[in-house]
Parts: sequence; structure tokens; C-alpha cells
Amino acid sequence: MEKETIKLLKLLKNRLLLFLLVACRFSVFSQDIKSGYMSIHWINGYTYADTTYLLIEPNNDTYRPYILVNWGVKIDTSKLVQTIALNNSILKKYYGTCSFPGPGYYLIKYQDSFRISAIRNIVQSDAQNIELTTLLNIQTFGSIVNSAPTYFNKNLTLSVSNDSVIFKPLFEDFENDSLSFQLTHCFASSYYTPVGSSIDGNGNVSFQRDSIGIYAFSLIVKEWRDNNDDIYVNIQSSQLDFVMNITPDVSVAEEKRFANSLFPNPTTSILYFADDYNEFKNFTIEIKNWLGQSVYSSLFTSQIDMSNFSTGMYFLTIKDMPSFKPVKIIKD
Repeated sequence: MEKETIKLLKLLKNRLLLFLLVACRFSVFSQDIKSGYMSIHWINGYTYADTTYLLIEPNNDTYRPYILVNWGVKIDTSKLVQTIALNNSILKKYYGTCSFPGPGYYLIKYQDSFRISAIRNIVQSDAQNIELTTLLNIQTFGSIVNSAPTYFNKNLTLSVSNDSVIFKPLFEDFENDSLSFQLTHCFASSYYTPVGSSIDGNGNVSFQRDSIGIYAFSLIVKEWRDNNDDIYVNIQSSQLDFVMNITPDVSVAEEKRFANSLFPNPTTSILYFADDYNEFKNFTIEIKNWLGQSVYSSLFTSQIDMSNFSTGMYFLTIKDMPSFKPVKIIKD
């Protein structure tokens, strides 16, 4: 009888522990991941590092001090090294390293079950995993030094052109490898690519803005390098998984944010253009006078010298975004 009582108490204890673990899980974890990108870069020899970026919904921010990365040769932790507050989001950076046995192809993966809810093109998205992958080719020709393209638009800033919402990730490869881009499926059994979505040669994704709601997208950026025989070899393929939140007033919000990035206004000489997250670096700035004549046009610059402009009213816009309303600038 005593043995049965002890056995029953142990069973009850185990069940209580299980209940507490489940209760803690649901009290601590929420569906918070909006976007993710794995950036693999060379350290030395056959050792590479991973920086995984996760863009988080701040109202559901999950305690996640590390993540598990499958390197293809081992599963290891990447630790949280930086947390950055952005507009309506939190950017978290995780870092880890791996030494590979030698040249070859290695598929590197990260999975998480906390994708945000209410994504229109993923049925029950909060029950679907998000998966990020990188295919690394440590080649036998030339230099093995290789880093993934840098991704600048981590805050998912959208622009508007005519009826399309455009996401410009702004990739740059500092080793001057050639880049190509393609849309692919998100890692979800119920996923479909929205009709009318497209990607151009710079990785810019377009989508019709009259489709209201949150939509998920996934793109692959591939790096190509000459193997010394005039044949370009794919040396790394990195995946960006992200969402577009299409709202009726998305264009108004972007125009307001654009106007607030210019200061001082009015100005007597230098007009400063704040671009903390490199959102406008590949765009052309244009200024017109009140007659509609172009008086200034240049690739993005953080400051514009208006000291030689005549006193009066001007209109500044991003030439690549014709749907943006021009911002009124006063030269004193």
C-alpha cells in the first residue's frame, strides 16, 4: 500500500511539473517573429560565423537569449548579442560560429515556431514554423573568403508606387560578387505566393496595395563568383523571410515619415536628411521650384547645401517614388 501511495505521489508530481512547464511556456512565449535573415561570413580557415537577424513584434516580445542553428555538421547555439528598438519593431541579433571539415556544400538552418499570427497567405500562421536557410559553398578555387550580402532595410520599410507597395531590402555585397534574386515559398505547409507579386533584378518585391492585411514573402539572394574559367558558380544562397503589412493608409504613413526625416525646415543653408537605417541610399533626390522646374537632382546624400538657392518655397521628393507627395521646403 505504501509503495502504491509513493508511486501515485510521484505521478502527481510529474503531472504538476508538466502543467507548470506548459503554463510557463504560454505565459513567456508569444507569436512574435515578423522577419528573419541569416548572414554567414568567413572568419578564418574553414571557420564561419552566423549572424541571424530576427525582427520582432514588440507587443509579443519573447524571451529568447539564444537560438539553435543547424550547421549541417553540428547543432549549436547562437547567442543574443544585440537588441535594437526600431519603429514599431525590435531587431535582435544572434551570433555563433562553426568550423567545417573542408570545401563542400553545407546547408545551414534555423527554425522557430513563433511566427506572428494573422498572416493572410499562411493558414493559421501562428501554428506554422518559420525557417531560414543558407546554402554555403566553400569552393576549391580562388579565395574561400565569403560573406553573405548585407541587408539594410531590416525595419521592413515600404514605399508606394502607383497601386503597388514595394519592399526594397537593399542588399549589398562588399566582396563584389554578382547577385541574383528570386521569390520562393515560405516554410509553411499552407503557404501560397500572393497573385500579382513580383521581384526585380535588385531584389525589390512589389505587391498590389488594395489587398489589405499581413502577407508573408520569402526571397533567395544568390552570390555568384567567377571560377577563373569564366564560369560563374553559386557560392552562397541566403534566404530572407519577411512580411508586408498592407494597410489602407500605408502611403500616408510613409509620406509622413519621409517628411519628418528632413530638418531644419525652414532652412537658411544646409538641409539634413536623416536616414538611420540606409532606407534611401539607392534613391535619387529631386528638388523643384514653385514653377515645377527641377533645380536639384542627385543620388541620396545626408545633407543638401541650399545656401545658393533663392529665398522661397521648394518641393523635395524621391524621384524613384512618384506616388510620394512632395515635401514643402522653405529657404529663408
